[in-house]
Amino acid sequence: MPKVSWKLIQTSSLLDVSSSILSLNYFSGRHNYLDNYPGGVLNVTLNNNTNIADSFVLNDIWELTASTYTGAQRFWVQGVQLDDYPGGTGLSTVTVQLADMLARNGRILRNAVAISQTSTSAQATIVTTTYTPSSGNVYVVSSGSSTASGTTYTGSVGNYLNYLFNTERGVIGFFQESLLLNSRSNVAASTSTYTFSRNDSTATALMYNDITRYKANLNFFNSCTVSSAGLADQTGTNADSITTYGLNGMTVTTVDYSEPQALGNAQWVANSQSDPLSQTFSVNIFDIPQVKAALQGLLVAFFGFNAAISKVWRLNYRVPGETSDTTVDVVIEGIGINATPQQTDFQVFMSPLALYQYFTLDSSLLGVLGGGPITYDQATIVYDQTDWIYDDTNVEQGSRLGW
Repeated sequence: MPKVSWKLIQTSSLLDVSSSILSLNYFSGRHNYLDNYPGGVLNVTLNNNTNIADSFVLNDIWELTASTYTGAQRFWVQGVQLDDYPGGTGLSTVTVQLADMLARNGRILRNAVAISQTSTSAQATIVTTTYTPSSGNVYVVSSGSSTASGTTYTGSVGNYLNYLFNTERGVIGFFQESLLLNSRSNVAASTSTYTFSRNDSTATALMYNDITRYKANLNFFNSCTVSSAGLADQTGTNADSITTYGLNGMTVTTVDYSEPQALGNAQWVANSQSDPLSQTFSVNIFDIPQVKAALQGLLVAFFGFNAAISKVWRLNYRVPGETSDTTVDVVIEGIGINATPQQTDFQVFMSPLALYQYFTLDSSLLGVLGGGPITYDQATIVYDQTDWIYDDTNVEQGSRLGW
């Protein structure tokens, strides 16, 4: 028996078409740390023998939930495809395309709108809600750690949101009609108790049936140029990586407000992405063999409920030929679902937490220097200042750890 039963309900009329669902698929988020967030489309195929297709009207809002599990996400009707059985007998179907909030924002345009200089999260609220038509709600899980430059913008809301995402380098999620924003400094604010495991499912572990590990490919860059309107382009490089592996460069458009901030952005990307041996991951998970409590954890992350997008998960795997497992802290980048009434297949894409490891004070994960916790139980330090001369003539202001 399936552990997850999907429900689809029209938000105004409360019409429930769940019993007619034949299949559905959707991808939320992104595959890689450096990808833009493109938005996603929920494709739902239903039995149309009673002409249920007429219930789906352009721009109507429908809500997807997962039976008894916590969470909900809302979608806007974008298109309808009818497949009628010849002669009026047999099974006629309808496939409905429903856009999530970010995909919908790709079709909403702003024309010469003023956006003031402020945090990345505050600008996201301005561009989505201040002007008409409103393109949805923004819920700020944690205020942006970077400042976005003031501008007059013409273009799609979705495009500008990705400028902000490239500036902030945090993570996003969805809940109901809202876009959830989490700053990079808050990614590891809370650690999940759940693990993606190669072993049987438990209340805190999901058993995957397949794991893919990715090296280099679209995640390997040792030179990054940040282009932000009104500023000179800023390029960060990793000289050692370039010497060893050759130049692998990328350019990204942001709304960094200053050249030092833009340079910090470029340097972070060039250094954090410069090792072709570093890995990202994806796993496939079937719902049927899982313990329900662990599935609840995954669905909470999928729906973005209760700021779950900020939680760090753990991945357990074994390299072929090894005799012990490897465990790594990971951040979920995106979750795909492919479901029928009999089974749901989840595909989860993850990046190592190291890609978000800006030094953060008071964090048990990111506030550690040198790989081990700092303890204050050392022997007395004796300071002898004889012949010590301090000259601060050429001392520069200390730069931030991270950026």
